[in-house]
Amino acid sequence: MKLALKLPKKTNNIIFGNDSFEIVNIFKKNNIAHKIYSEDFVTVYFNARFILKYIKNFIKLFNSCHPLQLIYNNYHLTVIQSMSPKFIYTQTDNSTLIHWLSKYEKNIRFISIQNGLRTKHELKYFKNKHLENYNHDIFFMFGEHEESMYNRMNININKPMKLGSLRLGMFLEKKYLCHKKYNICLISEFMREPNKKLKHYEIQKELYDYELKFHEILNQYIIDTNQKILIALNNHNREDQIKYFTNIFGDNAIFHENINIFSSYEAVCKSELTIGFFSTLLIESLALGNKVLSVDTSNSDRYFDYPSCIKHDYRDYSSFKAYVDKIINMNISDYNVLSKDISKYSMTINHSRYPHNEILKIATGGIKI
Repeated sequence: MKLALKLPKKTNNIIFGNDSFEIVNIFKKNNIAHKIYSEDFVTVYFNARFILKYIKNFIKLFNSCHPLQLIYNNYHLTVIQSMSPKFIYTQTDNSTLIHWLSKYEKNIRFISIQNGLRTKHELKYFKNKHLENYNHDIFFMFGEHEESMYNRMNININKPMKLGSLRLGMFLEKKYLCHKKYNICLISEFMREPNKKLKHYEIQKELYDYELKFHEILNQYIIDTNQKILIALNNHNREDQIKYFTNIFGDNAIFHENINIFSSYEAVCKSELTIGFFSTLLIESLALGNKVLSVDTSNSDRYFDYPSCIKHDYRDYSSFKAYVDKIINMNISDYNVLSKDISKYSMTINHSRYPHNEILKIATGGIKI
């Protein structure tokens, strides 16, 4: 935290959130002026205009949320208003603050880019107290699945734009060529066993147990079929991931390092089948024309709410083994016909309108919104 007497500098473009680095790279690469805004860095403004604006906002928006939450939200609103941006871009599409800001600040256009699957698990257990203030202004979403889900939940989207995955679009534009080398690629959705002192311990422990059970079942399949398994590591806690998966799969584990934003795509494209629990990469891999399977030991739709074509609700090992064998042995052209509708429904692919190019058009005035 720091103190300041002057108001923050003005800018036309704010990039919001610590995980919006792909948007930052787009702006830097094209020399577009912008400011990066993070909730983590707080400046206390001893400025009469700022304080007066804060008080006016607080009175006006008093009923918008809990008073303690309003103290926090209104601070960020007042700072952003002082910067006078035309646009705020974010990849933190599930930020409760960005939703609140876009609902109550009508003089700024908020452009949210979907950065992961949004599940009933997340919205019911972790965002439920904020859903009444959920609001998207301009929303770059994966596809019809998200639009349908938000409509069912009565979440407003002023301008839905079904453009697919930002990162996947960048990968497709590179036109990478990969050859199949492995049967199965497991997506690392590694999570540590939760601490009992956590606020949501029981919910987190339940999820951890579901995932562990899935991995143990998959290991039995790998042993029974006498093969190796490629594991696409994510970019967090590398050593912990390797320790965890080695403990389960032993010498049958082959690790695909996460060295850049396209590493996971390269891993799934080298494999006949992409398998996981509820990773975004499952839907992205399907859009790349690969065979995919979510294995759900919860027997619910809380984590991966997609049809049985790409999801197996686990009940017994023999059924699981038969299902995986069937998919692996299926001709890829037959599989693509079978999964065509769900692929189109889940992830929009428009080669003339990749999300990163649409962002660039908005930032440079090529698109009026």
